[in-house]
Amino acid sequence: MKNWLSNSKMAKLNVANKVRRSAVNGPGERYVIWVQGCSLNCKGCMNQAFMVHEPRELIPVETLYEQIMDTSGIEGVTYSGGEPFEQAEGLFFLSGLLKESGTSIVCYTGYRYPELAESGDPYILGLLSQIDILIDGRYEESLSEPLLWRGSRNQSVLFLSDRYKEYRHQASDEILQMEVEVRSEGLTFIGNMDNEIVSVIAKLLKKDYGIVLDPTGDEGSNLIAQTQID
Repeated sequence: MKNWLSNSKMAKLNVANKVRRSAVNGPGERYVIWVQGCSLNCKGCMNQAFMVHEPRELIPVETLYEQIMDTSGIEGVTYSGGEPFEQAEGLFFLSGLLKESGTSIVCYTGYRYPELAESGDPYILGLLSQIDILIDGRYEESLSEPLLWRGSRNQSVLFLSDRYKEYRHQASDEILQMEVEVRSEGLTFIGNMDNEIVSVIAKLLKKDYGIVLDPTGDEGSNLIAQTQID
């Protein structure tokens, strides 16, 4: 582990959001990291605010690793975004530390696996070698469908290791998975967004508690939407 720590001390990640525990971003309970910045600009992506290449929370890799290790009861980490492979260097070093600790890694990407594998970039290739499950492909609004861990049916679930081979037969399942995380500054919706469910939650909160939800992006997200409580 000392080698990974020495190599990663200068690396930082530009993080848009973190959730310490989620059950809808891969197998088991997972720590989820959304990185900031994406050049793909998929139409209908809920995470519009995460596409902009601007500094959000710049976190040293070693610090983020320690935060993850301080979170009990999780079996893995999931990278989302934004586009994780646009921060491949930092995620490569973080993944090296995590894998030495026995932590599994799931990663979302808008790129297809062959695009990444043929890139020739050593950090991209190194990051690929650390990933257990890769969900690849651009989000296609016209193909939107609630599938296991995915938002549109053109996306693929690729098992790059044997760690979760028992999930392979479930990869094509249609399943709506959504979580709502309550924070002091608002609510975070995670998973496959369903407009009707979000609408019902909004109506109940307004009626029973006088809380008004103000979405920061388009409804129908397949990953994450944040709202503010007035």
